[in-house]
Amino acid sequence: MPSPVAAIANLAVSTYRYLTTQEAPEITIDSVILRTGEPLIDTIRELMPRGVMELEEFHATIQTLAEDPELSQFVEVEDQPVPMIMHSQGGSRQSLGILILALLHSARLRIYWLRLELSEATFTSIVLENYEELKRGLRGETIRYYTITGYTGIELEERSQVATPWGTLQKAPNPSHHLVYLGFSGNPTTAIMLSENHTTIVVAREPSLDTFKPTRLTGPPILELVPLAFALGTFQSKPCAPVMTFRTNLLPFTLGFSSTSTMRLDKTSDAVQLTTEHVIAIEDWARRLNERHIDSLKVTVGRVISALSKRADKSDVLIDAVTAWESLVGSRSETVFRVTAALAHLLEKDPTARRGFQKKLKDIYNLRSRVVHGDLVESAKIAEAADEATKIAIKSLSQIYLMPSEWLSMKSEERADRILLER
Repeated sequence: MPSPVAAIANLAVSTYRYLTTQEAPEITIDSVILRTGEPLIDTIRELMPRGVMELEEFHATIQTLAEDPELSQFVEVEDQPVPMIMHSQGGSRQSLGILILALLHSARLRIYWLRLELSEATFTSIVLENYEELKRGLRGETIRYYTITGYTGIELEERSQVATPWGTLQKAPNPSHHLVYLGFSGNPTTAIMLSENHTTIVVAREPSLDTFKPTRLTGPPILELVPLAFALGTFQSKPCAPVMTFRTNLLPFTLGFSSTSTMRLDKTSDAVQLTTEHVIAIEDWARRLNERHIDSLKVTVGRVISALSKRADKSDVLIDAVTAWESLVGSRSETVFRVTAALAHLLEKDPTARRGFQKKLKDIYNLRSRVVHGDLVESAKIAEAADEATKIAIKSLSQIYLMPSEWLSMKSEERADRILLER
C-alpha cells in the first residue's frame, strides 16, 4: 500500500487530468435561479470537482488514509454521526471521503483566488500543502486559511497589488463565462483583498459551543479602514473608496463555504483606475491608520465613506459630507460660523486667502441647509457643492490624522476651539 502522501499526490494528478477534460456544466433554469447574484461566488461553486469520487484513485486514497491513526476517526461508523471539524469561522461535518474531496476543491479555489497558473504541478503541490495543513491541525497546531473580501469601485492593473496591514488587494479574477443571470444589475466586483489568518481546529462527533466557540470576522479594518485608506490616498486627484461586495473564507480542507454579501448599491459610477502614485499613497495611509485610528472618529469616517461611495443622489452626498464637517469640528452654538472658521484655519495657511475660503465653506453649508429643508435647488449646483464638500471633508480628516495623537481623541467642539486658538 502506498504512503498517504503518495496516494494524495497520485489522486491530485488523476483529478487534474480528469477535470481538465470535462465540459462545462449544462445551464438550466434551476441553475440560473439558484445563483447567489455574486458572479465570483457562483464561479467557485462551479469549480466543485464533480465526478472525482468515482475515480479508482479516489477509492484507493480512502483506503490508504483510513489506516492513518489520525485520519481513521473520519471513517463513517454505523449509527454514529459523522465527525465535525470546528474552527474559528464555524465548522462542518466531514467523512473521510468528503475530507479528501475538500483537499482537492480547496486547491482549485486557491488557484482561482490567487490567480495562479493552472497546471498539474501547481494543483498537485497545493493539494499536498492542504494535506499537511490538515495533519498539523489534527496535531493541535494552528493552520493557515485565507479570507477573501470582494470590492467594487476601484480598478487595479493586471499585476498591481496594494499591500495593507489587513491584507493584499489585487485585481479580481474573471468570473466563469458559463454563468447566466436573469436581470442581474449592480457594480461588478473589480478587486479582492486576500488576508492570511490562522486558527486551530477541534474534531468531535458530538460537538458543543462549550468545546469550541467560533469568532466573527468583523471590525474596523474591513468595514472602515480599507475604504478610508483609499479615500485619503486618492483625494488629491479623483477620490475613491471601494465598497465591499462579499466576504468568504478559504480553508485548506473544508468542502463547504460561506459568504457574506452586501446589498448591491444603486450607484453606478465607473471604477477609479489606480496609478502607481495612488498605490504608494494608499499603502502609506493604511499603515498610518492601522497605528493611529480610534473610534472617536467613527462618525466622521462613516459619513466620508458614505458620501464618497454609497450615495447615488448628490443631495445625500452633500448632506453626508457636511455632516462629516460637523462631526470633526462641530459645536452646539454658532455652528455655521465655528465649523467653517475651524475648517478654514485648518486647511488654509494664508491668512489673506482664509476669509474667502471660509465664505466658500459657508455657501456650501447654507446650500446643504436649503436642501435639507426642502428648497428647490438646481441639480448642477448641488452636484458641484457635494463634490467640493466631500473633498474638503477628506482633506480635513487627513490633516487631523497627521496631528499629534491627542487631536484624534478630542470631542469635536474641543478640536474646533484648539484649531481656532492655536493655528
